[in-house]
Amino acid sequence: MKTKIIALCIILATLLSACSQKPTDSNQISSGIFTAVAQTLTAQYTPSAATNTPAVTSTAQTITPTGTIVKIPTGTPFVATALANACDNAVFANDVTIPDGTSIVAGATFTKTWSIKNTGTCAWSSAYSLKFVSGSQMSGATTAISSAVAAGNNANISIAMTAPTTAGTYAGYWRMVNASGGFFGGLVSVNIVVPAYTATPTLTITPTPTITPVPTNTPFIQTQIVVITATTVPTTIPTAVPTVPTDVPTTGS
Repeated sequence: MKTKIIALCIILATLLSACSQKPTDSNQISSGIFTAVAQTLTAQYTPSAATNTPAVTSTAQTITPTGTIVKIPTGTPFVATALANACDNAVFANDVTIPDGTSIVAGATFTKTWSIKNTGTCAWSSAYSLKFVSGSQMSGATTAISSAVAAGNNANISIAMTAPTTAGTYAGYWRMVNASGGFFGGLVSVNIVVPAYTATPTLTITPTPTITPVPTNTPFIQTQIVVITATTVPTTIPTAVPTVPTDVPTTGS
């Protein structure tokens, strides 16, 4: 900035010197001086063009979904399948067995049964099934419906499962699949609690022998067994027979 001011002063001095040499054209020279000064000041203080790019404001586009909106659990990976028509559709009706929060012993087997309503316009055949989507599968397998289900009716679908061996809360999510293998309808879930295993304590009794010392000066009494033999007394008393002497004289008549 100081360099520019010095240059401006030099220009002014030069112009003033020219004025002093030609006094007859003073008005013309003065006009030229002011014009040169004005141009110099304009060149020095003309602001540069803005280099910042103006912000671009985007307009959000609202998209209206068509078909069935499926509520997906938080953190569950899932790819939504757009429905071309309302032929295949389904909603959860109720839990027939194992309601949410049921406690299952670790490693135990159980059967989960859902009631699912056919809310589409097409009947379901035995080619329709319930398939695992995400969460904890608990050894469950894809299971086909047992019989045809007309539109507006319910189907009970049962899947055999095994509870995990580690304590905790587990949830698995399943969805209907049509004959072409395409998912449709809402999700159904199984939610169980595996409690921590507490071992039953085993009571062990160890007998402790007790020895009672016998005093050495205690008299010892020995028991003697006396056997008494009884003599049998005859029950028959012999009768004495008098003996007649042979030397007794006999008296005659």
